Amino acid sequence: MPPTKRKPAVRPFRAKATSVDEPLEFLRSCVYQQRETVKTLEGLERNEVHADELISACEFLSVEWPLHLRDISDSLATLLGKRCKPADNIESVFAELEEAQSKVKSISAKTTRGLLAQIERMPEKAPTKVLCRQASELITVLRWLSAIESGIVLPLARVRLKAEDLLALTQQMRARRGLLED
Repeated sequence: MPPTKRKPAVRPFRAKATSVDEPLEFLRSCVYQQRETVKTLEGLERNEVHADELISACEFLSVEWPLHLRDISDSLATLLGKRCKPADNIESVFAELEEAQSKVKSISAKTTRGLLAQIERMPEKAPTKVLCRQASELITVLRWLSAIESGIVLPLARVRLKAEDLLALTQQMRARRGLLED
């Protein structure tokens, strides 16, 4: 029996390897960014992070993640809701997804402010206990969210969405980002 072909590892977002014209790959790269943000926050807790890494994390949390949130909750969830079968139990997945997204929203704003303040203090001062506690909370919910998105939502989307759904998703994501049609 021939070996099964595995998908290639997620490419880093910095490489801009995917575009919204490949919406599921683009969403997958955003999940990768969430994971990279987690690694940065873990480094912050150990006081082993550079300012440029914190800047990237802040940029993701304040610019990219809100767009990703809307891509998932406003666009992808709507399309999946129409295509999923009752056995997929998508409503409970959406409820858990919404809860995780809500927690990230509430924690990320204050954590981002703390990260920006930390950048100003670097490298002389270690992060405060409050910032480390906030970062730890954010790490937990970002991991939870990444698991839901990469383990349930995106695989379901690959199976259930049709070509016209993917085209609609691309158009919504392009419009959300102010990208003109080609």
